[in-house]
Amino acid sequence: MKLWALTLTGPIAWFVALLGSFIAQPPGCYAQNKMLLFVIPGVCLLATAAAAFLSWLDWNAAGREYPGDSGGRTAATRTMASGGVLLNGFFVIVIFAQF
Repeated sequence: MKLWALTLTGPIAWFVALLGSFIAQPPGCYAQNKMLLFVIPGVCLLATAAAAFLSWLDWNAAGREYPGDSGGRTAATRTMASGGVLLNGFFVIVIFAQF
């Protein structure tokens, strides 16, 4: 369950950053204070980077090999952890580009 949460953190954080920026834009422009437009994606960027780092730690703990044809819990952990690293790394780039 932990690996699923880590893997899905990036896409969910990207959605929150995108939606939060759209919601915070009218009040920010009206008040001439755009700080919230930087805080929302910044927090989501940090959450995604932390999830990528924690996935990388799980991948290290399971053995830093890409999963092969072998089955079992170790191969499943390696698959989810390496997928979490790659997916969250991608969404770090996406959120940073939208920043």
